Amino acid sequence: REGAFRLERGHLGGRLRRAAPALAGLPAALMAGASLVHPLLGRRRAVMLGKLLATTCHRIPERCITLPWGVSGLCARCTAFWTGMALLAAVPVARLRIGFTASVLMLVPMIADGFMQYAGLYESTALLRTATGFLAGAGFTAMLLNHLS
Repeated sequence: REGAFRLERGHLGGRLRRAAPALAGLPAALMAGASLVHPLLGRRRAVMLGKLLATTCHRIPERCITLPWGVSGLCARCTAFWTGMALLAAVPVARLRIGFTASVLMLVPMIADGFMQYAGLYESTALLRTATGFLAGAGFTAMLLNHLS
């Protein structure tokens, strides 16, 4: 339609598609980085950052990653999710094509693991939480980038 907002190649749509990886990757990289530097901060700053991180994660210490410098600010699954988002966003989109269906299927293991653990069927391991979180983060970014392309 004439006069309606349209996303066209070479116009705003092309710019948005080119900026989409950075728009997805930067906040994800900041969250993953915040989780890893959290234990390095002084008590006061760690508490402030912890409140921000708590908006996205339960932060149960037994489910967090034990680093040489302390315990991560997010659980293993959330740290891996944000890392997966950031890393997939950093890969040049033109070289990597993950279809929409495949990207949605990448979310399934994390959802299944989380629900089975929540239902009390078993206790997930840190390695499984990390793997499913990373896969889901990459899948979510792929889904987002597919939607914008």
